Amino acid sequence: MTPELEAALIEAEALLLEPRELYDQYIVGLGQRGHATFAIYDRKALIAGEVKHAIEDEGFDEDVEEGVIEHFEYNILGSWMGEGTPAFLTTFGDPS
Repeated sequence: MTPELEAALIEAEALLLEPRELYDQYIVGLGQRGHATFAIYDRKALIAGEVKHAIEDEGFDEDVEEGVIEHFEYNILGSWMGEGTPAFLTTFGDPS
């Protein structure tokens, strides 16, 4: 995360996923909804990172992806924490 993005997130009082040392690397920018500014995470990269973390650090087997997606959709994507609730960007194809 760039220092400019970090400063903007602090100024906006955006809500961030915890633990930050795990999730901050997936922040791709800021969004606005009305007067609220919020963090936008790369959905695909976040899920891939969670799968990697589960396999390498937590010792789960390679079939963990379905559980990671279910956890993400229910516990992270399905949470509303007010106006600063993060959003998740899904990209399709090559942007070039």
